[in-house]
Amino acid sequence: MTLEPFKSLVAGRRFSCTMCGKCCTGDGEIWLAPEEIPRIAKHLNLSTQRFLDTYTKQYSKYSGWRMLKTAGDSGQSCVFLSPLDGKTCLVHSVRPSQCSTYPWWPELMHDGEWEWEKTNICEGFDHPDAPPLDVEEAARQLKEANTMTQLRLLASTVRVTPKEMDWANRVLVWEEEEDEEGGSGAGEGEAARAKGTPTGQGGKPGSAAGKKPEKGGKRN
Repeated sequence: MTLEPFKSLVAGRRFSCTMCGKCCTGDGEIWLAPEEIPRIAKHLNLSTQRFLDTYTKQYSKYSGWRMLKTAGDSGQSCVFLSPLDGKTCLVHSVRPSQCSTYPWWPELMHDGEWEWEKTNICEGFDHPDAPPLDVEEAARQLKEANTMTQLRLLASTVRVTPKEMDWANRVLVWEEEEDEEGGSGAGEGEAARAKGTPTGQGGKPGSAAGKKPEKGGKRN
């Protein structure tokens, strides 16, 4: 699947992370893809099982999917948000796809959602000091998040809300339109991962299903 459908959605937007840490607090869920788990565990010098027991909980129909626990504070901070400054990520170099693709998420590509996030969560949206947007990279991240959203919703045990169904339908339309134009090869690989079928890349379910008003990296 090409990036063209996604380039048109990110064009004209700007973003610059200000290290405020707000995207890592509040209501929301951080989902881990199976292949992300050993990578983060290794970064922390932990066995995979020790990492799972200490930092995650089971919250999925599919084997291998996990969710990060919160830090247990009143702000429901991510367990990996530094307690020293409340702003930096302790696993930033190996953070989950859900976090690394923010803010280029399907549900934020509607102007209303983008503006809500800018007003209530992240001061980096359309920041006046943001560098010129790398449209290619932003589109690549949106494409990744788009696939993750589909796989995440398929794996979720929680009741899917009407808004989540709208997001799912939106990203599915993008995939279907591209498949009709360029064949179904790419879609078959993603469908295989969604069903738990092994693929050449080992599958990459990830991202997160959230509830409003989730915050930044913990939002959706």
